Amino acid sequence: MYSDNFLFYLYLVVVISILLVFSFFVSLQLKLFSLNFVKSISLLYFFREKLSFIQKDYLDFYSSYIVRFDYFKAIALSELLLENLDTVESKVILCSSLGSIYDEMSFVAIAEYYYLEALSYNSNDINLILNLVKLYSILGHNNKSKLFLEKALKIDSNITIPSSLSY
Repeated sequence: MYSDNFLFYLYLVVVISILLVFSFFVSLQLKLFSLNFVKSISLLYFFREKLSFIQKDYLDFYSSYIVRFDYFKAIALSELLLENLDTVESKVILCSSLGSIYDEMSFVAIAEYYYLEALSYNSNDINLILNLVKLYSILGHNNKSKLFLEKALKIDSNITIPSSLSY
């Protein structure tokens, strides 16, 4: 009977000592996890402050890139800001400017995407609709061009249609 109790207590001591060693390593991992979590949260706040700087000075950088014909930087800056904005009006402006840049660079499929995305935010923008009419007429998609031209005329019947777009 004495030996059974002794073995049981020995078993408990061994198990508790192993569990103490494991708990030490688990506590280190929890400490590292919590430190990394706090660092990532602080980085998010830091980048949000930096983003507000970008939002304030976007037009200065964008206009300087466009003047120098540095379209890659203008596109990268616009897409960065587009991903981080919440207001619809700003998204319409950014999408239409991205569409015009891609249109100027003759990437018409990407320009069409951005024009349509801007149109999804503001479906009554005459300039966007006319840009799409011009884009579709260049591509030879006369049905789409007529459809958007009729939509533009429904919104504003006083617009002047260029002779190259009249059907």
